[in-house]
Amino acid sequence: MKFKDQLNLVRRNMKKNRMRVFMTVLATTIGCAFLIVLASVGFGMQKSMQEELLSAQKLNEIQISGKETDGQFEQATKEQIKELENTEHVAAVVRRSGVSQTAQTEVKLSDRTSAFAGPVLTNMEQELKGNTKLVSGNAPKSDNEIIVGYHFGKSLLTEAEKKQLDKRNENPESKQESPEGYKGELIGKEIVFSMTEQVEDKSETKSWTFKIAGVAEAPARDFMEDSNIYISEKWKSEMRAFAEKADGAEELEVPEYSEING
Repeated sequence: MKFKDQLNLVRRNMKKNRMRVFMTVLATTIGCAFLIVLASVGFGMQKSMQEELLSAQKLNEIQISGKETDGQFEQATKEQIKELENTEHVAAVVRRSGVSQTAQTEVKLSDRTSAFAGPVLTNMEQELKGNTKLVSGNAPKSDNEIIVGYHFGKSLLTEAEKKQLDKRNENPESKQESPEGYKGELIGKEIVFSMTEQVEDKSETKSWTFKIAGVAEAPARDFMEDSNIYISEKWKSEMRAFAEKADGAEELEVPEYSEING
């Protein structure tokens, strides 16, 4: 049978069975559309999950606590951290530490104070080489310049706002709104960071004045808040020397670094 005759036979059969041809085309179209939608949903979910994982900045980050030798845990030493910094493909080694396990801390800006702004002593150079990005301001250029967390201004409250927050905390189901905190410009402002320790039978307070150089970007998760103040680790010895004056402070084992990320 010639090719032309074959075409004529197909044409005649299609004319005789128009409904069957229509249903076949319709089924094929629906099947193709379903596969396209399924593939689009799959690729969309993959991209969304990938972006979420990458935004959490965990795929390229390793947290190091120390090492175990003969059943004894050892904190990471400065020599080991230096070795990590010189390791190939390591972009930064961010080491953070606290000030004291017993001190009561407070941050003051004008007539506003914050009891939620925790001090984080860190190496600023490594911090900015790592995952810390700024939404405003610049990197600190001197030891008395700091970076504050994205929600730092929100934690700065007046006495009236503190009472408002207390009322809301007492009755979370009430219509009492949470205070907005400080809404003004933070860059260039000076804050006073205070530590209060119980020394013998009395309290002793020591304060340091810092200038805000930059504001860190918001945490990757919406439910997380960052009200910390990031201070150069060069203040560590002075702050810890004051903290050690507290009763029993010499018995507390304060780690050199509470967090090391590479």
